[in-house]
Amino acid sequence: MILFESRSKSFGVMLVALVLSVFFLSLSADARLPVRGPTNWPSDVYKNGGKAPDAKGQRMFRSPAEAVNALIGAMSAYDEQKVTDILGSEGKKFVFAGNSAAEDRAACDRYVKAYHEKNRIMKVSRSEAVLKIGKDERSFPVPMEKVRGYWRFAGHSIIER
Repeated sequence: MILFESRSKSFGVMLVALVLSVFFLSLSADARLPVRGPTNWPSDVYKNGGKAPDAKGQRMFRSPAEAVNALIGAMSAYDEQKVTDILGSEGKKFVFAGNSAAEDRAACDRYVKAYHEKNRIMKVSRSEAVLKIGKDERSFPVPMEKVRGYWRFAGHSIIER
């Protein structure tokens, strides 16, 4: 009989601990700061080819290096839609001026060639980075920014030369 009583007491203690932990966890969830913008669930990331969706449809990446690799791949393939998805509509205007297809292709080729000559990602702050390309390490005109834990090219803040 003593064995049964000690098991029931330990079960009661565990039950009380469980109820209290659920209660306090629900309080801490309500005390969090409000999240701005759409919520990116982990399942949403995998639905988008491993890339987090942005509110404007612009692709977001887990690191600046991943963003740069995707951009260089899209520019090498001269895929205007992918470049637009990566840079956004504002950043795309810098690469694809729209004068002629030959000029746009030449611009992509110049960036890819400069990238392969020399490249590095310079972190300006915890949430900003700039791609330096070519022997003279010129800044790629569209910087990168970290938004809600993901990186994207910030087409709205083009770097002036």
